[in-house]
Amino acid sequence: MWTIIIDILTLITLIVTAFYVIKYWEETQAMKREMITQNRISSQSLKSSLLPVLCVQLETVKADPDLSQSKIQFAYDIFVENIGNGPAFNVSVQRSIIPDENKQKLALRPTPRHKLEQFSKTIPMIGRGERTKIHREHSDSYEYVRIKVSYKDHFRDLHKCIFEGDRDGLKLKDYPVLQDYQNIKWEHIEES
Repeated sequence: MWTIIIDILTLITLIVTAFYVIKYWEETQAMKREMITQNRISSQSLKSSLLPVLCVQLETVKADPDLSQSKIQFAYDIFVENIGNGPAFNVSVQRSIIPDENKQKLALRPTPRHKLEQFSKTIPMIGRGERTKIHREHSDSYEYVRIKVSYKDHFRDLHKCIFEGDRDGLKLKDYPVLQDYQNIKWEHIEES
């Protein structure tokens, strides 16, 4: 009789112990997931604090007052500016012409004296807050262009961005690294 009571008490003790072990395991798994999330967020935060963000800008060249007798030619400079928090290394800039875009604008304008040409330029480094002139364009053409910029950050991760437009200005078309950081931020907000 006593052996049956001891067996029942042992069984109850084992069931209660198993219940608490399972609960403890579930809690440690939840803590592990939270730690992984926090590590990922802090890693991304560190990377974003050193992330270079490159912007391509067009700036019309002003006429030199000393040359007031000569005929003013249209020209603009193409700059790459680092508006991010860290240096950009091995910056590669490539401009290509997209002939099928801007047909209406081209039809409404007089024929340009010079056509735009493709170019490629490599810059070893653009530091935080630095602005680098990469090209002076003397064409008055409204041809549509795509400017691809690729560079590496402090962690040697490769980043790319694409700008498109004409001499009236450029628009950012694609910048995956900024979208990735935006998605991580939204994922963290949704999990909270």
